[in-house]
Amino acid sequence: MNDNRISLLPDTLLHHILSTLNTKFVVQTCLLSKRWKTLWTLIPTLNFDYNSFSSSSLFKYDDEESKRRSFKFFIFRVLSIHCATNIHKLTYTSSPNGDECVLVELLICYAGSHKVQQLCINTYNICIYEWDYCFPMCSSLIELKMIQCDWSARDERANYNGITMFSGCPNLESLVLVDYLFETATISAPRLEIFKLCASHDMELTFPQVELLTPTLKTVNFVNMLPILQSDSEFSCIHKVDIQLEDSVFTTDGSQTQELKSKFIDLLTVA
Repeated sequence: MNDNRISLLPDTLLHHILSTLNTKFVVQTCLLSKRWKTLWTLIPTLNFDYNSFSSSSLFKYDDEESKRRSFKFFIFRVLSIHCATNIHKLTYTSSPNGDECVLVELLICYAGSHKVQQLCINTYNICIYEWDYCFPMCSSLIELKMIQCDWSARDERANYNGITMFSGCPNLESLVLVDYLFETATISAPRLEIFKLCASHDMELTFPQVELLTPTLKTVNFVNMLPILQSDSEFSCIHKVDIQLEDSVFTTDGSQTQELKSKFIDLLTVA
C-alpha cells in the first residue's frame, strides 16, 4: 500500500490545498518527491508573511536584520521562479522595522503584470508619502486591502490633492484602507461597490476630504474616522452605510467634533 496517498491526488486539488498555506511552507513541499519539485510554482496564490517566516539556520534566530534580508531574498527568489501567469491572490505582511517601499512597489508591479485579482499589503513602517496610489497597471485587480500598522512616528498626514488614486484599477470592486491617514484624496474606480476606511482606536478622530468618482458604490464602512465625502453621482447606488466610532477617538473639543459629524451626515443624506 502506498503511504503517500496525497501525491495521488490530481494537480488541481493539490493546488487548491496548497493555496491555503503560507508560501514559505508551500515551497518546502518541493522536498517531498520529484513530482512535488515544481508543483508549488503553479499555485495561484502567494502569501509572504514575515511573522511566520523562519530564516535559514545560517542566521541567528534573534538577528532581525539577517531575518529581514533572508525574507526579502526569499520573496525575490519565489517571484523569479513562480510560473503561474494569473495569480488569484497576493498577500504581503512586512517586518515590524525597516522601510519596505521598494519591495512593496515591486509587489504592486508584479500584481499588475501577473493579473492579480486580490491584493493585500500589510505594512508597518513605510514612507507612504512617496506613493501616489495610482496602480497604473492593475486592470485585473478586483479587491485591494492596504494596512499601515504603525503610525506612532507620524506627525502629519498625507495630502494627495490633485492626485487621482486607483485610476489604473478600472475593475476594482472592493477597497479597504486601514490606518492610511490623509487630508484630501480623489478616488476613481468606476466599478467600486465596497469602500472601507479604518483608523486605530488610539488615533485622534479625523475628517479627511474624499472625492469619490465611484458611480456604482453600494456599501461604505468607516471605523474611527468620519470622511467628508463628495461624489459626482450623488451616492445614487448606496444602500448601506456603516459607521463605527469608539469613545477613545473623540477629542476634548466636543463642539468642533459635533459640527463636523453633522456636516458628514448631511453629505450622506439622499433626498
